[in-house]
Amino acid sequence: MAFSFENILLGFRHILDWNAYDHLVFLLALCAPYDGKDWKRVAWLVTAFTLGHSLTLALAGLDVLRFSSNWIEFLIPCTIAFTSVHNLVRHNRKPLPRAIYPVVIVFGCVHGMGFSSYFRMMSHSTSELLGGLLAFNLGIEIGQVLLVAVLLVLVGWIDGLGQRAKTYRPVVLSLVALGIAVFLIKENFPYTSYQ
Repeated sequence: MAFSFENILLGFRHILDWNAYDHLVFLLALCAPYDGKDWKRVAWLVTAFTLGHSLTLALAGLDVLRFSSNWIEFLIPCTIAFTSVHNLVRHNRKPLPRAIYPVVIVFGCVHGMGFSSYFRMMSHSTSELLGGLLAFNLGIEIGQVLLVAVLLVLVGWIDGLGQRAKTYRPVVLSLVALGIAVFLIKENFPYTSYQ
């Protein structure tokens, strides 16, 4: 796997793949408190998420780390639930700017683990890994930026419906993300390993 347009496209498709909708729900939860005026902060948060994603993929691709897929599929919705609850607790207040970036990077690491075994199979040498990783994550970043841009346009439209809509929009979006996360946590709880 080397740096190529195909690998950029692979990353782009990964973030838009319906089977990877947990990433989309995480982005929804992450962006719920923000509006169009906050686009720079949102862009940095999305980049921090990609950074964490990249770190895990690199370590897994180099076979430095291996993870139990059962636990990863459980932890991913936990990151969505945590982010959603954080939004609800801090309703009408923006998330803490400096403290949130390290958390988003860690959550990006968790989400990156979900794709790491596939990435490991695609990579054969360190140079191929680095080139492929760069291309793949460039595709992910492009896809995420496009999704977040659409989300911020939607948020602008909702906020334009009036003060009440603007006040409750972060709550509603966070509750939707939390509901999906709770469903995924229940579906992916790794209880079978104890039987």
